[in-house]
Amino acid sequence: MKKLSVIFVILLAFVMSLVFVPQAGATRAGVPNLIPYDDNLNRASVKPEVTQTLLNAVTTYQTGSNIDLGFTFSQFAVQVAWGVAMPTTVQIQIEGSIDGTTWRWIDSETLLISDSSDWLYFITAKPVRYIRAVYASRLGGSTSTTITVKVTAGGN
Repeated sequence: MKKLSVIFVILLAFVMSLVFVPQAGATRAGVPNLIPYDDNLNRASVKPEVTQTLLNAVTTYQTGSNIDLGFTFSQFAVQVAWGVAMPTTVQIQIEGSIDGTTWRWIDSETLLISDSSDWLYFITAKPVRYIRAVYASRLGGSTSTTITVKVTAGGN
């Protein structure tokens, strides 16, 4: 019975060493870690969701900062909010890049505002690593109307 308990403990320790990996990139006795990684070719099989503010309470038409998402994502949820005076329409363009230098539209939305709720819309099948928003136009509201654009990126 004692021999069986010792074998069980050794077997359990071996299985636990395979299942519980301390951190990405670590090795155990020469065995590479099995946690997905990003090797600059963005081949990680599991990516976190990333939420970024692309424009924050802006009042003038402008292009936001270039945001490096850290991975290439292909699905985005875009939230557009406004403050001070509700506009009638707002045009927001989302631009993406794979290298952070060459930018192209991945979506352009003219949002028809009918109540005081934020807008939420989705972009799919547009794989990019870098993203930015462009506040292109507004009808209604006032010169003090603020626009905030946030994006959550996900998907492989």
